Amino acid sequence: MAFKPKSATPGEIRMTQKLSVNLTVRSQADIVSSRTPQTGNASGTKPSVMVTIPHQAQWPLVKLRKTRQDSSTTASPRSRAPIFWKASRPTYLYAGPLGEIVGEVEEGTVILETDRYLDPFNSWWLSTPTIEDGSLAWVSLNHPSSEPQLSPPETTSTWQRVKDDRPASDESSPGMRPHLPVQDPPLAGEEMKGVGVYLAELRRWAAGKVDGVPSDVELIDYYWDVLAMFSTDDVVRHWNFRYQEAIEALLYEPLRKKCDGRGIPSDDLDELWGPARDRLERLLSEFHVAVEGVAVEFIRDIERPQESRCLRRHPVHINVFYYEDLCIRVCTDTPQSSYGGESNAHKAAKNAFQSYEYLSLGAASSLCLLSIPLYALAEFEGYKLLVCAIPPLSSTNCVYAALRGGSCVEKVELLDTLLKRLAMSLNLSPHVVQESARHGDASAISTSVSPSSCSISTSEVTLPVDIELYTGKDRRLYLLNGSRVLPCSFPVSLSLLRESTSCSAHSKEPQPGNALSILWHVAAQRVRAELLLRWPQPVNPDWFVEGACTAQDVERLRELSDFVQTDGISTVAGMLGLMLPVELPLLPVQECRLCGRCLENELRLVVCRHENRCCYICTHCYTVRMLAGLDSLSNWKESNACLSGRGKYEHHNLCMITDHVNFSDAVRCGGVARSADALELVPSIAALTHANGLNLRYLGFVYNRLPQASRPVMGPYLEVEMVSRAAAKLLACRLSRALTPECARAVVEEFLTELLSPSGRAAERFWSEELGPQIGRSFPGIASPFSTATLSVELLLERLCELSGLDLSNESFRSFSRLDSAELGVSAKSYEVLSNTSAKPFIEIKAILPRVKVYRMPLQISLANRERADAAISSVFERLLVFWIGYAPKDSDERLQPNYLSKLDAD
Repeated sequence: MAFKPKSATPGEIRMTQKLSVNLTVRSQADIVSSRTPQTGNASGTKPSVMVTIPHQAQWPLVKLRKTRQDSSTTASPRSRAPIFWKASRPTYLYAGPLGEIVGEVEEGTVILETDRYLDPFNSWWLSTPTIEDGSLAWVSLNHPSSEPQLSPPETTSTWQRVKDDRPASDESSPGMRPHLPVQDPPLAGEEMKGVGVYLAELRRWAAGKVDGVPSDVELIDYYWDVLAMFSTDDVVRHWNFRYQEAIEALLYEPLRKKCDGRGIPSDDLDELWGPARDRLERLLSEFHVAVEGVAVEFIRDIERPQESRCLRRHPVHINVFYYEDLCIRVCTDTPQSSYGGESNAHKAAKNAFQSYEYLSLGAASSLCLLSIPLYALAEFEGYKLLVCAIPPLSSTNCVYAALRGGSCVEKVELLDTLLKRLAMSLNLSPHVVQESARHGDASAISTSVSPSSCSISTSEVTLPVDIELYTGKDRRLYLLNGSRVLPCSFPVSLSLLRESTSCSAHSKEPQPGNALSILWHVAAQRVRAELLLRWPQPVNPDWFVEGACTAQDVERLRELSDFVQTDGISTVAGMLGLMLPVELPLLPVQECRLCGRCLENELRLVVCRHENRCCYICTHCYTVRMLAGLDSLSNWKESNACLSGRGKYEHHNLCMITDHVNFSDAVRCGGVARSADALELVPSIAALTHANGLNLRYLGFVYNRLPQASRPVMGPYLEVEMVSRAAAKLLACRLSRALTPECARAVVEEFLTELLSPSGRAAERFWSEELGPQIGRSFPGIASPFSTATLSVELLLERLCELSGLDLSNESFRSFSRLDSAELGVSAKSYEVLSNTSAKPFIEIKAILPRVKVYRMPLQISLANRERADAAISSVFERLLVFWIGYAPKDSDERLQPNYLSKLDAD
């Protein structure tokens, strides 16, 4: 397939609408009516409010690059100077950046550059219009050509610029690179130059010396020691004690009883394991409910006077509170902008929770006898809260801190053994830390300092260099400063930007970027835990820290990044494109309600609204029926268009969605059937992506790599996920400015009206200036608009409610369903929607609920691994007892110690 240059520059892509549905807001009609012009009628009665629902929204590329700070500014004017590129050899065409190959370009083909895009992996892409329909196709400046025998990419480039009529001022603009890179991203030297973190910076952050950013031990020390709130009886009911006791009963009690020589058979251990798991699961559920209450009380305190508030504010840190044995951090940026923005502060909280959760799973699988504090992450009305159960420890009881010169006490071999066991279960590699002492100041080793002018000290660490280990007053070893256990993604330099760089070839001015914050490494994108655990080689979590990494560590992270760029995205796209079996996550065997086939490792769809989600169909039955409905609808539209041209047919309000497709015959439970375009996908997009080690920010590239054959059927599910997640972020931003529950409800109703309305200035402004740019920031792979003409409003609203904690009434959800043809007045033969005022969609909000994440349950140890775990842990118990004889805090209470230590004392 060859492309010819076009002389005309493509114009701006404008928003279009194709479906209109009546929408009313129950109990808030004034919000809608104030935004909808009303016209009189002949009878003199007041007309009903008409707000239309969008089903196709497209936004210009130039607006995808606008950040929240500059959303009020206008787009940069475009130059008409064309840029042409010539293919020096046959190469490929792609559906989008990192997308599916859709064709080839012959040698000598000249293309017109429409837009230029830099993906998160440092690869440049160019888009060009096709000569068939004007749609955009993409070529890569970094990928090899289609020839099997090809010289290395650094010697010759596949695309050569042949014409560039831009003025010299544009060529020298920082936003326009005159010579685009054709090589792969540089390694440690250039990539980390100006981006790597020095050990001195980590030391300041770990010690809480960054303004407005307290350390973990500083807060715990204050709430436990200074306030002296807790007696021994209170501690027994404390969240931390209950959690540590429950996790120890699950992990160590069966093994301890067996190694005590009591002769308990392995079969009886299963009976002991079951209740312990139930106990831990109930505890996590109770903690989930407690954190929900914390989030609600935090919002209520905003309306209360200072003396009546329930949450006690920290005397120094204004964003830290205490409530019912819990330490609450409100995730906002500091006055000095240490995080670099509110969104970065939210990312830092999410990274901290995921890292501590990963630590808890690793400690459970390795049986390393190390305790992890209990954390939860709550989101409510635009606020994000990081909640921690307070462990009983003091800052003076540190026994290991690599940034303080190794251990705070003399080196203890037992601690090294436990930390190495934990690092092995987390798939983290040991690494050497080099520090240089010069004029009494310790800093990271630098190549500019000669070895003769400074002394260099080296030490080997297994976990992140800033992690610390403390002895608790309950005779447990607690790990703190664990928010960097998950390594930063490669390349770091692009992860800092929070959005991919996308610059137009005709832009005269560079697009604004984000300033580098001093805590960028805390908010940087992380490698998924699922991918890290399955990676064949251990990874250095300090690979970007100067003095704590080698070129091999950086190269290993680059290999992992290359895997995500190639096999990771292709695997998820192949599963969603119905080309590959679903290996992860593990799915139960179900039966298709239409063909009766057993569904094992494949996608399936839920067709009923029963709470048990019991009626499934296979993707084959779904695809066959949906494609048949699309074909029949297309034929019907062509015939009606022909009749309309002859003046024999006049149509009103034609339904553009395949409402005539019906899956009610697959519902066998007696429940309500879901609409044909709103069937629930199992597993969900998020579950499938995360289980295969891919972050959701790569959904845009998954969408581009989706096979063309399955795109009409599976593409809408990806579009719904991306639009709903972008909309949830915008809604959270608006809710954070609401001061009362009434204001929050009004904000939600106004937001949903703009989201679900395709006509009117408010809707057009929202989709083009807010939602479109947010999709581009959240999902960098979407470098060009996609059509949402077949986007399911019902599925979009349902997914948005799940992500935002909105609880709509069942009647409101059913008002958006188009499954029942009789209710909407749809004729089975003509598919014409008749006017029916009883079928108007409406919004009725029951409540806005907090969204809370707590730790996942640890995996159950198999019978085969219990023998090895028993042998490994039995040799540690006695050594641990000896350790506590010498290092137990002076004010420790033996009544609070773990049960396995009590049994050792009794023995």
